[in-house]
Formats: sequence, C-alpha cells, structure tokens
Amino acid sequence: IKVTKRAATIGPDGETLSSSEYRRVSDVGVRGIPVLSASRILTKWRKGDAAESVVVEGIEIIYSEGVMGDPMGGGGPNGGAGPKVSSKSRIRLERL
Repeated sequence: IKVTKRAATIGPDGETLSSSEYRRVSDVGVRGIPVLSASRILTKWRKGDAAESVVVEGIEIIYSEGVMGDPMGGGGPNGGAGPKVSSKSRIRLERL
C-alpha cells in the first residue's frame, strides 16, 4: 500500500476536521504478475457535545477505484465506471 495523495482541512468553525487519502495497492497476482488497484479514504471528525469535551466522533468512507486496467486499453479503472463505496464506519474516540 502506498499513499499517493493526502490532504486535510479544518472547518471554518474550528470544530470539524476532514481528511482525504488516495492510495495505490499492489499485490502479486497469477504467475507473479503484479495487480494494481486504488482506493480513496475520506474521514470527517467533529467534537462531541459540550458535556463530552473529551469525545471526538468521526465517519470514514472508503471508495474502491477497482483494479487498474491496461493504460493502453483506454478503459481505465472499473471500465470507466465511477468509484464504489466499499465500507463506511463510524468512529468514536474518548479520552480516559
């Protein structure tokens, strides 16, 4: 797995944070030929309620770009189709 792009932004209110990572995944396929795929991870965080100042909640969405096609074939990832959501998670971090 290799992260090729990474970005983070803080919301104008200072209460939210979002990040994005684009990564390339390589695996050894049949007969030792490498198989490349790509995915994008979007994460958004926000502080908990005023009473829960030690809590941070977030949501993480992973988009699968699919197996990278032959660059000379013109089809591109997913045969030209858009990215597909492969997982969606809610995250809650609490300081003890």
